[in-house]
Amino acid sequence: MEYRIFQEKHYTVVMLKGNVQKTEESKALEEEILRLIEKGQHHFLFDLVNVDYLDSSGISIFIQCLFQTQQHRGKVFFVIEDSTVRDVIELVGLDKLIKIYGSFEEFKKEQLP
Repeated sequence: MEYRIFQEKHYTVVMLKGNVQKTEESKALEEEILRLIEKGQHHFLFDLVNVDYLDSSGISIFIQCLFQTQQHRGKVFFVIEDSTVRDVIELVGLDKLIKIYGSFEEFKKEQLP
């Protein structure tokens, strides 16, 4: 898994690529997200467009982020194009807690006027 984090207005965008599963990279990402939350970043967009595979340990990253940001009235969103990744998110019911956008442009149009 590879990732890149950047700011887009008041959102922290986390672009993920490859297989999101339990690895050193996923542990580092989770720690970095927690540091950002502690520093006052409470709105996140996870861009999963280039994710090929997602397992339960990957999903735990999103759940942990959601839990931590909600304590600060934050928001978490997904951008997902791939139906397989979307199916996994929907299977565990995460789509009921985190809104899914089909593209980054769609997210920007609605959330970053």
